[in-house]
Amino acid sequence: MVVTGINGNHKVTSYCVKLELKGDNNQVWTTKIATHPNVPIHFQAPDFSSQDIAFLKKQGIEASAIMNLKRHNGQTIDLLLGNNFIAKISTISKRYELPSSRMLEKTPLVPNNSTLETTDYFAPAIINALETKECEDLQDEELVRRVEQLFELEHVGIRPAEQCEEERTSDETLIEKTKEEAAVIDGRIHVSFPFNGRELKRYLMIADIEKAFHQVRIKPEFRDLTRFLWLKDPNKPATPDNIEIYRFTRLPFGMSCSPFLLAVTILMYLDINPHEINTRILQNLYVDNTVFTTNDEQELEQLYKDSKEAFNKMGMNLREYQVNSSKIHDKILETDRAQNTECKLLGHVWDSVADTLTIKIAKPPTEAPTKRKVVSFLASTYDPLGLLSPIIVPIKEFVQTLWEEPTAWKQLILKASCKRWYELIASFTRTTFTIPRQLTEYYNYKSVKIMMFSDASELHFATAAYLHYEIEDRPPVTKIIFAKPKVKPRKSKLTIPRLELLGIQLAVNTATMLVREIDETKLTEVKFFSDSTIALYWILKRSKVVRFVDNRNSTQQTWLREEPQSSCY
Repeated sequence: MVVTGINGNHKVTSYCVKLELKGDNNQVWTTKIATHPNVPIHFQAPDFSSQDIAFLKKQGIEASAIMNLKRHNGQTIDLLLGNNFIAKISTISKRYELPSSRMLEKTPLVPNNSTLETTDYFAPAIINALETKECEDLQDEELVRRVEQLFELEHVGIRPAEQCEEERTSDETLIEKTKEEAAVIDGRIHVSFPFNGRELKRYLMIADIEKAFHQVRIKPEFRDLTRFLWLKDPNKPATPDNIEIYRFTRLPFGMSCSPFLLAVTILMYLDINPHEINTRILQNLYVDNTVFTTNDEQELEQLYKDSKEAFNKMGMNLREYQVNSSKIHDKILETDRAQNTECKLLGHVWDSVADTLTIKIAKPPTEAPTKRKVVSFLASTYDPLGLLSPIIVPIKEFVQTLWEEPTAWKQLILKASCKRWYELIASFTRTTFTIPRQLTEYYNYKSVKIMMFSDASELHFATAAYLHYEIEDRPPVTKIIFAKPKVKPRKSKLTIPRLELLGIQLAVNTATMLVREIDETKLTEVKFFSDSTIALYWILKRSKVVRFVDNRNSTQQTWLREEPQSSCY
């Protein structure tokens, strides 16, 4: 084969050779490497201090043999081993830190005297990669799909937006929504509550920024960072005369930094053009979507006009307006309205007429699955509120049991596990789960309370949050708003009382998040309910018990001190 270096201006002939290296226990490592007529790297022997030599002598290592390497000083190195090879043998190597702060690593390799064998079989994927057998011809449909994607135009961002929306997999949607809702606070990744109290308002209006990322231009001096290579003729090899270099002039869709750059661009324009609507936009901006809620129907029309004008000043077009008020819907210009009554709202489907949210449930594979397919199925259902926990938790527990099997990642699971798998997927009879967006129909309520319930079993612990509305002249309304289940680690020996304590701690953490995220001025009290008298005794006693309990109690004690309106039952 013919190779050239990065930014190189000449080509050299290279051969693929097979190299075998032996260890002190007769173990043999085999790798394929590419040759080069001249490696311009010279050897420099180590120079040990007297303290280093004394240290090595104590470790039973003769330093003279290493110091004799000085006779090779200045000679050209014949063979370079990459980190992918060294990492493999370093797992059985021993490393010493010398008094001079240098590191000495003793590997299992012994002096080798072997001939490099040229092979006619060329497999670029395994050059410089450690192998134990010849390259296999994989027949994996996922691998074929990814190879085909290398030549599809969509991977450089040139693709109809509606087609991209239709063909996105549930895994990709889950990853995108997590990125949109996540933030790093105090060194930890925090994921925001996905609806921010929007169920607590009667009216909801959403809109979309048209081609949001492409509205942000890239300065000419930075466009080289977005260069990519393109084949003029895909039927010809990738030679220099068949390669075209392109650069993006606008912010590409799909880059990790694109959401951030879009957000700071919008923030900059909001600072340049101050307006009352800016605060509402900042509080309810999700990448290229804006969300507005209110209990006043007349305010919706003004929100539409102000938000439209604010984005017009940025040179952006806010469109696809959708609202659950037919009166306001008719007042929105036809060019700005969404064509369908159903649209995506933070990973779910919102029906603006019925005012419901629909959660899509992934369809389980009906054939005998592999570990990979089971985990993929588990991750395919996006349920940030935990409302599908009764059918999701058994799958999580099943995944735990699979890791006790000797099967590989892409091998079929054992027959005994298949029987349990078919029992679990029998409960997945529906593909969607629909809930009302609004938690109550009456907005003249006097107060709102958060009711936190926690419980534990031998294998699980969980919490569920309810909002309790006290309504004048009407019975109170209580609706679930959030749930968080957890499966006990398989090797853990936690007792049920300790799991109950973990459940209460989970409830406290959830309540902290809800109080922070929910925009509710009438929130008056937070109540915690648990049926574990032992865990409640540990919390209310406020005395040192055991370290495990004390460490978990600190969270509850902090809450009880800082939130006087909270109580435990």
